[in-house]
Amino acid sequence: GHGSFSQRFMSGQGYVGIASRQGQCPIDFAVQTGIQLFGIQHDQGEWVPSSETKVHTVGWVAADLAEDQRVGIGFALDNLFYSEKEGEKSNAQERGLKDYSLLQLNPYYTYENGGLKARLGAHVDTQMGNDGGLKVAPDVALDYTFSTSYTFYVHAGGGTTLNDYRRLN
Repeated sequence: GHGSFSQRFMSGQGYVGIASRQGQCPIDFAVQTGIQLFGIQHDQGEWVPSSETKVHTVGWVAADLAEDQRVGIGFALDNLFYSEKEGEKSNAQERGLKDYSLLQLNPYYTYENGGLKARLGAHVDTQMGNDGGLKVAPDVALDYTFSTSYTFYVHAGGGTTLNDYRRLN
């Protein structure tokens, strides 16, 4: 029979980044990169890996075109790596948990004048590995404040959500 056991999870992360101070450089920017670790002590079935390592990089670059207009691009890059415990063999690699990368780009243009705020952009995401591909979604917003108490707004958004092993747990 199976004895009772207590599942143990290990989670850790560390980051380093750099950013400009707004208005101090011709362009504003920020970038951060780091590592996230996640692991389990006991196997949970033949499709579950023992650990996941994610190298996570995010950032953005933006500049003013005029006093009321701005262009920029945001980005995120996730590289995921899965591993098994020494001496244990599972089918995690065959069952879909293969190493892969996800690159997300978000180019945009904004306009703000008085009570009108507009954003025109897109989410352009591409996954390398795991039969990935290119996906495009809108990033559009229109806000109009027509009195001190009311704002009319229309937003359409999208993009890819990373479905990593850490989040599933």
